[in-house]
Amino acid sequence: MISKVSVIIPTYNCKHYICEAIDSVLAQSYKNTEIIVVDDGSIDATQEVISKYGEQIKYIYQTNKGVSSARNRGISLAEGEYIAFLDSDDVWLPDKLKLQISAIEKNTEAVLVFTDAEVFNEKGIVRNSFRPSHIEKADCGSFRCRINSFSLNDGSILAGDFYRDLLMGNFIALSTVLIRKELFSRNGGFDESFSIGEDYELWLRIARKNSLLYLNNITTQHRFRDDSASGVVNLRGFSYQEYDAGVLEKQYYECSKQYRDLIRARVLSCYKGAGWGYLHLKDMKKVRKLCLRSLAFNLFQAKIWIYFFYTFLPDFLIKLRSWEKSKYNA
Repeated sequence: MISKVSVIIPTYNCKHYICEAIDSVLAQSYKNTEIIVVDDGSIDATQEVISKYGEQIKYIYQTNKGVSSARNRGISLAEGEYIAFLDSDDVWLPDKLKLQISAIEKNTEAVLVFTDAEVFNEKGIVRNSFRPSHIEKADCGSFRCRINSFSLNDGSILAGDFYRDLLMGNFIALSTVLIRKELFSRNGGFDESFSIGEDYELWLRIARKNSLLYLNNITTQHRFRDDSASGVVNLRGFSYQEYDAGVLEKQYYECSKQYRDLIRARVLSCYKGAGWGYLHLKDMKKVRKLCLRSLAFNLFQAKIWIYFFYTFLPDFLIKLRSWEKSKYNA
């Protein structure tokens, strides 16, 4: 019997893109699917534009509670053996589910399979692979190092423990993920306290105790939009460091002791990078908040103390220092 896949599409005011997402599921070569669209309080014409699908989809409307709540609602209604996530502005390539089901059923110890993706906008492809490009020379066994030997889209597979790799940063694109549904009964769903980074938190929670699978195929097109939550954050890349730090803080208190030094170092690095970014934006209140959270992990950080006290300087002194620096560099 062909395993059933429940495809969960959360949406919020996405009338211009959601039909493209749904159509990409209906066009899959793997046909045993159910499509669950959870509308998280849209006030545009989302419900109207998808009404044409009729019984081809399950449509659920809820008051606005956030994307994590919408995905969790979809999971609770899913009837499939597998759960696949698709953001309402992303698109799947036709063999996405077929390739993933084949891979995960041959690797029965894996609970989650993710793939490569390409990034596009209204002008076309802007990034031809979601694979991390930075390779840490000191750790040749890392995911970043191992995939460097793979040709783009060659179908290679990596299986096993990805937890330490994920502690160094999130490289799993949510719309590429397929998960065994039974996993959620053991690990829970998305943490609804996170407005951004909720997917990263879930991948870490799953990877800490389970085997994952990477399939080196481009199966998904991730849409980059300046008006989306991730798009706004991407315009200020350092903001992701703030959210990553929050996710990693949670891991610090839940993981085994062998990872705590690594997580502490990552948290401090993230807060430092985010603090520097907000300092340049002159958002002193935000800088102070980040400094205090960083110092809670390690009081002995001279540069963080400097950042912290600098935020209390009168505006005219900050402007004077900036003017003197620009004059010196002229």
